[in-house]
Amino acid sequence: MTAPVLVPNLRSLRDEFDRRWPRRDRASDGWIGDQAHAAGVSGHNPDESGRAERQDADRRDEVRALDVDRDLDTAAGDELYAELDRIRRDPDLRRRLIYIIYRRQIASASAGWVWRPYTGPNPHTEHGHLSGHPDYDDSTAPWGVASMEDEMLTDADVDRIATATARKTWTWDLLNGAGTDEAYRVLTRAATAAVAAAGRDPVDERAVAAELLTVLTPGAIAAALPDDVARQVADELAARLRE
Repeated sequence: MTAPVLVPNLRSLRDEFDRRWPRRDRASDGWIGDQAHAAGVSGHNPDESGRAERQDADRRDEVRALDVDRDLDTAAGDELYAELDRIRRDPDLRRRLIYIIYRRQIASASAGWVWRPYTGPNPHTEHGHLSGHPDYDDSTAPWGVASMEDEMLTDADVDRIATATARKTWTWDLLNGAGTDEAYRVLTRAATAAVAAAGRDPVDERAVAAELLTVLTPGAIAAALPDDVARQVADELAARLRE
């Protein structure tokens, strides 16, 4: 039998924490259990040991639990809680887990993903614990932990990305055809709001375009443009939104 490994699902999450906070404290990090864990059932035990929380049909010796030290950036407060709570609230992310434990609280799939008091022997005040779901062992999809680039994104960067994205939408062609400075401004303002709402760098242009159509409503166009131009653009936008 090969040596136990941390499943890719949680390895990718750990890697994202490392990229976002390269100087974070790792003293309380962990994945494979010690002798105390081996004495009972734990997600930190390899699944071929017979003492893991979940097993699967393959013969790989996998561990489905990850501990992340709480000290990511002490100057910024408890950012670990913010990240764990974001994962807890996201249906697409939390389905990759069985439960999360942190600061004497637990949130689990079996109890509707609400925070509840945790009374186990380890209060998990020094680290957060995440137990992975075996159905997602091999997933390496992004977890969305903020990147270093996100932190350095300036207002000027947002405007630049927004304008570049807006130029690739059909709405740009309509408004630019109106030939007014106000048309340019209303589109760029809407695109900037869309980029901020999407909250990603590099930008997912499809997500931004969808958000752009939500922000740039017929009413917003009508309020900013001459009546004849606004009517033409608003009618076309309303038709596209119904598609």
